[in-house]
Amino acid sequence: MIDSQNRMNQAIMTAHDYMSQAKNNINKMFGDGYAKAHPELVAAFMQVCVMDYMATAFEDRIEMLCNSLDAIAEALTSQEN
Repeated sequence: MIDSQNRMNQAIMTAHDYMSQAKNNINKMFGDGYAKAHPELVAAFMQVCVMDYMATAFEDRIEMLCNSLDAIAEALTSQEN
């Protein structure tokens, strides 16, 4: 289990990576310095990264839950027969 200090450190590293990627991608798309001049675009880019990560993580967890429920249902069905 990850303790709170490690979670905070991981969050800082993730935010740094998202910001770095935002800066690089925005400048590549719109020209050098564009990210610095448009911090709102950097923030929006970072929010999209977080939302996409969360959606994928939730999808994985839901799939695991569905598989577990299927296994339980199968076990209960086999006990009835």
